[in-house]
This record gives sequence, C-alpha cells and structure tokens, in this order.
Amino acid sequence: MQCIGAIKELIAPCQLILGNQGYPFVKQNLEKYINYYNHLSVINVEGGHHCHMQSSKECYEHIQAFMVQSGAR
Repeated sequence: MQCIGAIKELIAPCQLILGNQGYPFVKQNLEKYINYYNHLSVINVEGGHHCHMQSSKECYEHIQAFMVQSGAR
C-alpha cells in the first residue's frame, strides 16, 4: 500500500491524540499501521472524534510538551 511506504519514510517524531470514545475503526487502523512508524507517540484523552474540542486544554498541553520534547520552535 502506498500509505505504508509513506509512513515508513517519516523520520520526524509524530504524535497521535485519540479520544477514548472515538470511532472504533481509528483504533483498528492504528493497530494495523503503528509498527510502520519510526517515532510515534499515542496519547488517549477524554472525548470522541472531536477530542481536541472536548478536551482542548489537555490536548494543548500534550501538543506543547511534544513540540518542546521534539525540538520544534
């Protein structure tokens, strides 16, 4: 699959924030593809598909910490 080739080539750290009440297929696909990532951290927060709106402060804190940790400016 083309997406696997692209994922394997990623060298930058990646972060995925998932709502614990989100769509089941997202977690199913994560299980399929997680091993193709070189540097992926997965964070679970309260909420569903729009967890960034339902848990905005928590998402912000995770994103900020990830950026600091990965050296983003």
